[in-house]
Order: sequence, then structure tokens, then C-alpha cells
Amino acid sequence: MKAILPVFAIIILGITAATMYYLDPIPQPLEYHNFADKRELVPHIPNTLDVLSNIPFAIVGLMGIIHCFSSTADPRRRLSFAHSWERVAAFVIYAALVGVAIGSSYYHLAPSNPALFWDRLPMTFCFMAFFSIFVGEREGLASVGRFSFGPLICLGLWSVSHWLATELEGKGDLRPYLLVQYIPVCVVPILLAFTSPVYDTSPWYLISAFLTYVAAKVLEVYDPVVYELTNHMVSGHTLKHLAAGVTGLCLYLHLLRRRAEE
Repeated sequence: MKAILPVFAIIILGITAATMYYLDPIPQPLEYHNFADKRELVPHIPNTLDVLSNIPFAIVGLMGIIHCFSSTADPRRRLSFAHSWERVAAFVIYAALVGVAIGSSYYHLAPSNPALFWDRLPMTFCFMAFFSIFVGEREGLASVGRFSFGPLICLGLWSVSHWLATELEGKGDLRPYLLVQYIPVCVVPILLAFTSPVYDTSPWYLISAFLTYVAAKVLEVYDPVVYELTNHMVSGHTLKHLAAGVTGLCLYLHLLRRRAEE
């Protein structure tokens, strides 16, 4: 079973990519920028809660960066990374989370497609770096994770750049970005269920990360509904940021507490 999993994952990737290719280009709907909560609760910070709810990304990112550097000196924490490339990938994840905090805050101050680029760019780096480090920690797939890290980061960069370039040309195409975002969501649960980790770790951090990410996407879709249900106290998009921040925290705890065999 384990021997055919990489082939199975490649088949999923191929089918998904082919499906995206044959779909018509998907432009970014302009109504996406019309968020429910437009209140300026703090002077000079429009869309205040959508801006300030990005703070958890920065907190988790900074905690993770500290972990990356301290793990080189602390023998116990050094066991979090059996290979040097994993520490680099983890650093990219955490730096990208800080980038999300900055980019998303900038975007929500004045939502537009060009500003959205700076929100999505660090997110793709985070997705791709996590995907490679997750694959690399599964038994028998260490080399796959290591050699996919660089190409995946480049793919993420291209997907967002392609989207913005096509939007500016008046024929927006979100297909590559959607591919980059949702392939890990499809493949990670399969590998989590049918492969073993090479680290001594609990699966519940990753399961919690998956569930909170799904919750974040649902809250994003039902942004105005949540705003109405809470009597205009908080919007779905604000809660989406908080749920995604918990996702980042779960990833941080997973990498912090996993241990390689000595």
C-alpha cells in the first residue's frame, strides 16, 4: 500500500491539474472585496476588525522563527528537524505567516486586486512549504519532500503572479492559485491516514489544523451571514482570520513537539 501511495498522489495531482486546465479561466469576482464589516472602530483603520484580526498570524510566525533559530542550539529542540532543509522550510512557513499578517492587513485597509496579491503571495509560500515538509516527514517520502520544496515554492509564486497579471490584462485566471491552495487539502489527509511519520508525534495537531482550516473557509464564504447572526458584532471574515490563526498555531505545535529518533 505504501509503495503505491506516491503514484496515487501523482494521479490525483494529474487529474486535478488536467481538470483545472480544461476549465475556463476563473476571474476574481469584484464582489469578493465587499466585506460585511466595514466599521472603523479605531481612528484611521478602516475595516478595523478585518485588519486587526491578522495579529495572530504575526504572533505564531514570530514564535516559529524563534523555534527555528533556538532549535540549532538546544539539543532537545534540534530533534524537531532531522534534516537541515526542514528547518529552512519551517522558517519559510513562519516568515510567510508574518507576511500574511502584514499583507492581509494592507489589503483590508483598502481592498483591491493589486492589494490582494500581497495577501495571497505569503499564503502560497506557507501552503507550499508546509506541503513539502509534511510529505518529507512521512515514511519513505523524505526525498520527495526535500526535492519538491524549491519547485513548490516557485509554483506558488508563479500561481499568484499569473493571477494578478491576467487580472490586469482584463482576463483574470485563478485556476493555478486554486490548484496550489487545494491540492494539499486533498493529498494531506490521504497521506496522514495511510502513511506513518518518521517522527514521534501526535496526529492531532495536523487533524486540528485541517479542521480549523476548513472552518476558516466556511466562515469566509458566509461572511455576511455570520455578521447578521451576531447582530453586527463580528463578521465571518474576521472569524476566518482567527480560525486560520489557530491553524497556524496547530502547525507550529506540530513542528515544535515532534521528535526524530536519536
